[in-house]
Amino acid sequence: MNNGSAGLDEVELLHLALYAMRNDRHDEAMSLLKRAIEADPNSAPAHYLLGAEHAQVGLYDRAVVEIAESVRLNPGIPSAHFQLGLLHLTAGRVQEAKAAWQPLDQLAADDPLRLFKSGLLHLVNEERELCIQDLQAGIARNTVEALNDDMRRLLADVQSRQPVPSPSRHMLLSTYDHNRDDTTTD
Repeated sequence: MNNGSAGLDEVELLHLALYAMRNDRHDEAMSLLKRAIEADPNSAPAHYLLGAEHAQVGLYDRAVVEIAESVRLNPGIPSAHFQLGLLHLTAGRVQEAKAAWQPLDQLAADDPLRLFKSGLLHLVNEERELCIQDLQAGIARNTVEALNDDMRRLLADVQSRQPVPSPSRHMLLSTYDHNRDDTTTD
């Protein structure tokens, strides 16, 4: 779809937005993502990335709205389900997190997102050893290094009995990269 005078289509806008996000140009990324949504309101990747960007700058309620819209538009993106659950969990909405994560139960038992979800739920239930086991297994199977770094920090905090940290700036974007092929078209 064409987007006004700039003549950029949704895919181009998404790529430019990702570049801006990776270079901490939040205002530019949000503007590009909003243009992508304007060009195609049914773009699950654009809603997902806008939600990730909202979370990056601390607009968590907006992040939930956008990522939930992404899930509604394309329920087949496991990373979106994971991130939506993570946002709910961070806000203390455990039941909403569980509901958002339910589709992850359809993934293979050794899928990293399923293992991370399981580990986080074990943490909520104060089952530290099971949490540690699942986080370690998820890290071992995950190929997105930024998400692994976040999970390693969380694991270190759990092992040292520190308070659970909020999602880092990488968790939302790095999980998008985990399933990027499922959410964009070239």
